[in-house]
Amino acid sequence: MSLLPSPPQTPTSTFASISLNWTDKLRLLQFPPSVVHSIADQLRASWPPGIQAEQALAPHCYEYKLRGTPFGSIGSKEAVGSRRLVRDVLAWLYVRGWTLETPVSHSRYPRSKDSLVFRQRRVVESAGWKGKEKQQDEKEKVGRTLLGDKEVVLPPAVEWLIVAPTHGDRLRVIRDGNGLVDGGEKQSEAASSSSAATARMRDSQDELGVLVQALKQAILGADYFQSGEWSHDSYEFKLKGYPWNAIGSKTVKVEVLLLAVFETLDRFGWRAYASVRLRSDDDDTRKAETMFFVRDVR
Repeated sequence: MSLLPSPPQTPTSTFASISLNWTDKLRLLQFPPSVVHSIADQLRASWPPGIQAEQALAPHCYEYKLRGTPFGSIGSKEAVGSRRLVRDVLAWLYVRGWTLETPVSHSRYPRSKDSLVFRQRRVVESAGWKGKEKQQDEKEKVGRTLLGDKEVVLPPAVEWLIVAPTHGDRLRVIRDGNGLVDGGEKQSEAASSSSAATARMRDSQDELGVLVQALKQAILGADYFQSGEWSHDSYEFKLKGYPWNAIGSKTVKVEVLLLAVFETLDRFGWRAYASVRLRSDDDDTRKAETMFFVRDVR
């Protein structure tokens, strides 16, 4: 018999997915019933037209049909709203320990959109290692909470930013408070500290203005800036030419632009969380992916 202590049981993971179907449907696969049904309130809050219908499609698969066409070809106002909708879904799941593992584009159908694979880490502790695991959690700035009868690892509290290439020559930046219906109260204890609370109360629009100026300089440096304007509580750059339609060697300059954008966001503490194709057009045109960034709440 070994006299060595038993190793800690590592967090077990469970996986689930959300797929965006047609122009108005959102399907959840393998999420627990508590998520499947409670997310409806978040969908209604984030997408004012609301839910048109819902149904169970198969065991462990549930579908919400939204009013309007949030995942189709729509006007600028609705397009901003659809991106906020997806941002809020990502954030709502995030505070419950469901972090995005990867977007997957598995269909060759021209109008297909991404499926989003999520992972939730669940903890099974052995008493002798509980203290060490707690120290590791503190080092990684993660927390734990009980959801039902499961102890779930919670990621660090974060803020959200959206950067979306649109049309053939626009770049929209969306930064505002998450529209979470419960305010994300399931975040870790670190998120409820006074410094974190102060950070959340900052005027996000003023901060966005500072970020916009920094991005403008980056875009000027890449020789793409033409103009810009505020609309729909966000900022849209109009770029020279049509960079998102570039082909061949012209794409090199576009990639330089994207690197400049990423470097600028990194200076402000933002890191990439996901790049999602969430809208479709026709059989000959594919919409560009929308990029979601996060930053630890300070």
